[in-house]
Amino acid sequence: MNTPISKGQPILKVEDLSIGFEGPDGLIPITEGVSFEIYPGEMFGLVGESGCGKSVTCLSLLKLLPSPGGRVISGRICYKGREILSLSPQELRTLRGCEMSMIFQEPGAALNPLMTVERQMFECFQFHRYPGNPQQRSRDLLARTGIADPDRVLKAYPHQLSGGMLQRVMIGMALLLNPGFLIADEPTTALDVTVQAQIMELIRELQDEFQTAILLITHNLNLIAQYADRLAVMYAGRIVEQAPVPSFLENPRHPYSQGLLGALPRLEAHRNQPRPIPGHVPRPRDFAAGCRFADRCPEVMDKCSRKPEFYPIGEKHSAACFLYETHSAAGKTSGTLQP
Repeated sequence: MNTPISKGQPILKVEDLSIGFEGPDGLIPITEGVSFEIYPGEMFGLVGESGCGKSVTCLSLLKLLPSPGGRVISGRICYKGREILSLSPQELRTLRGCEMSMIFQEPGAALNPLMTVERQMFECFQFHRYPGNPQQRSRDLLARTGIADPDRVLKAYPHQLSGGMLQRVMIGMALLLNPGFLIADEPTTALDVTVQAQIMELIRELQDEFQTAILLITHNLNLIAQYADRLAVMYAGRIVEQAPVPSFLENPRHPYSQGLLGALPRLEAHRNQPRPIPGHVPRPRDFAAGCRFADRCPEVMDKCSRKPEFYPIGEKHSAACFLYETHSAAGKTSGTLQP
């Protein structure tokens, strides 16, 4: 079952993680130097446009990168002090689904269409010990997710359920053994706003009940504003800003972060209209050696041809941008901040 962790210690620590994929022209780097920490009971958001490397990063945390092709180039991933990348397949099986779990993006594609919901949920109990009744546990968790008739859903195949129901099933499967760490990869994609709110409230309730640490991966800043405690902004495979959510919303520092917030629609009549960020996220093979946002940045400088380091610009707030190079006499940080 779940291993205890000392108070004040991160449950997950990612250090300088770089991921690449083998292609016809050799290894293509996808992410570079990604670092962050997540603490027990915390919801940590990872945001950015599609194609920034968010989902690839989360798959690497469980060593689920597509094979052959995907691999970790360098860096460390530590869960409760254990180095994930050095674990054997058997050791990984003791963690996946039990201590570390994941709500996959697009549950309709993640679930096996040839197996009933019951059979897919019961697979978890085949590999992990559970002191109670597996069938009752599955039924109870589906009910907790808002499914009114869990017995019918357990006997159903995925194609017989709606998108909202499938999302609830995925959440129930991920929480069967009360994991200490949960990855939620776009958990509300393609759901209407009412179902989105129900799903996120459920995740928050279960987080409070079991003190689960959650990595919320999304491009929806409204979800981050409502539910996350801290966040990291990712662009073109690099993290460019980390901050507590209130500080970020009040004063985003990196030009890319400012662009993300500026592109959000506003209900207030006196606010400006949404301002989309010009251009698009470059393809990995076209990543620049310096600041990867330079070609879209309104504040671009000559020195942006070099890679910027992280600079502290406020309490528990840092950004990888030369605008803040002289902001602090303390100099540079790694970009990994404690809550």
